[in-house]
Amino acid sequence: MDKNNKILVCISTLFLCMFLFVFFGETNVNASGQSYSPVAYDISQYQGYLTDSQAKNLKKEVKFVILRVQDGSYKDIKFEHNVKLMNRYNIKYGVYGYSEYTNPYQARQEARRLYNSAKGALFYANDYEIGFKNNTDASTAAWASEMRAVNGGKPIVLYGSKSTLDLFNKNTLKVYNNIWLASYSKYMPNPSYKYDLWQYTNAYPSVSLSQKLDGNTIPYGGRINDLLYRKNNKKLNLKLYYHIKNMSYMKVINKKGVDLYINGKVIRRAKYGEILPIKSFKIKHDRVMAKGNLATYTANKKSVAIYK
Repeated sequence: MDKNNKILVCISTLFLCMFLFVFFGETNVNASGQSYSPVAYDISQYQGYLTDSQAKNLKKEVKFVILRVQDGSYKDIKFEHNVKLMNRYNIKYGVYGYSEYTNPYQARQEARRLYNSAKGALFYANDYEIGFKNNTDASTAAWASEMRAVNGGKPIVLYGSKSTLDLFNKNTLKVYNNIWLASYSKYMPNPSYKYDLWQYTNAYPSVSLSQKLDGNTIPYGGRINDLLYRKNNKKLNLKLYYHIKNMSYMKVINKKGVDLYINGKVIRRAKYGEILPIKSFKIKHDRVMAKGNLATYTANKKSVAIYK
């Protein structure tokens, strides 16, 4: 996100974490007991013009990127260059617009401008950070309505800090397909609404870009994979493969579901039809053992389908 707003979000998150620590002591701990690895970076002109070498390495480092297209009516001057590299090296990407709207009419204009500038994106995010007003709910709902009318059914995402998202009416949040929450902490937030992508730091040391970036990961139950993986992904025949790295996802096809583990402990049961991100898998006898971004998945071969 933009630098000034990063500072504000970071300060507010710091005070929130201090408040929680004072009142809840050590009970609010990192649920996984581990450091998080980013599945995505969000990138704007502040990261500069990417090189071919950086783009190639970026693809090995994260699953996808989210490119800034605009700040209100201002066009990000690095976007056109960087999006060409995404297409050249087949890197999955979504886009976001930093919103400056103050009424529904302006919100609709910004949404349409974002889509027209990035028709090849997998999803479109409304980055709302400018402060909550009486008509913010109506304006933000109008942004989603306009984007839905023009983008051909692609997912629509709302981004904000927890303090901002908490102010929205729940009906406003529901008009978006996904919520992208910013909270710079090792503690995974637990708001009253579901969110699908967590921006947990603004200082992740990216090897590919040799600079610190916004790091985003998938919270427990996050559905961000719905934004990225479509029917054109190749389904693997598990009879022909023993193990492979850099996979896309695993789909639960057992109606009883599949257990998810962290450090050998079951954290929840993935439901039938749920899509789970994976980095690699191996097969031992009839069992599939897959590594995800936060958890590991172990299941019978007949319980899952794996896609490249």
